[in-house]
Amino acid sequence: ANAAPLDGGSGGGLYVSGGGNDLLVADCIFSNNNAFYGGGMGAGATCIVVNCDFVGNTGVPAAGGLSNGGDGEFRNCTFRNNTGTQIGGGVFDASADGRYVGCVFFANNTTVVGGGGAGAYVNYGSPSFENCVFAANSTVWCGGAVIALNGVAAFMDCTFYGNSAANQAGALLIQENGYPTLQNCILWGNSAPIGPVIHTVNGGTPSVTYTCIQGGWGGAGNIASDPSFESPGDPEGLDGLFRTSDDGLALGAGSPCIDAGTSSGAPAEDITGK
Repeated sequence: ANAAPLDGGSGGGLYVSGGGNDLLVADCIFSNNNAFYGGGMGAGATCIVVNCDFVGNTGVPAAGGLSNGGDGEFRNCTFRNNTGTQIGGGVFDASADGRYVGCVFFANNTTVVGGGGAGAYVNYGSPSFENCVFAANSTVWCGGAVIALNGVAAFMDCTFYGNSAANQAGALLIQENGYPTLQNCILWGNSAPIGPVIHTVNGGTPSVTYTCIQGGWGGAGNIASDPSFESPGDPEGLDGLFRTSDDGLALGAGSPCIDAGTSSGAPAEDITGK
């Protein structure tokens, strides 16, 4: 457990800056650190982060797990139980083109009215999320899983389940010039008084295709049928590990989502390697 100054410091556990070759960070655990931005890690330059866990970190006011301002890649990382008091409980991706592949955003939160994006808060740039899971994230305001403010965030083969907002947008809040795309995704079991799934404020428009979305949404290939998860109340499965064959958010036999997506641009495997 480490701390960066809470009056402007970034990266309580690790801060990456400068240029040159990409830094590789692998098989690390960032736990119970805190900072102004990026309680677990602050990435101000391009880096590659693989198989890392960000657990129980705090950003005051933002980015409990990770603050990313570079064009790095984050692969098979887990952001769990992190807090961004105002925005970005798990991740704050700002003016960057970060790539998140096979990442899990689980039980992160924001705690200040007026903020949100408990799983991830993306602002400007074109970050991409591929084969990611957003589950059980919560906020006292808006965007239980994600806030997309400005920019063009892309979500491919992602699952949003059991996220909640006390005000608006249980899964995804889109603000101003945010134009996110969602393809081959599942949004189910999310909750909020206003816009329990997707909600837009002050402009911004999502492109949603080949997606299973509770309540329905216009777009090619979209469906609104229960995805029939194996065991949604236990996302990690019996082994207590994400990205394994017994994950509770795997599709059960006969799920209407099986073979319902498009292969165009889709990854060859799902988050469990199938």
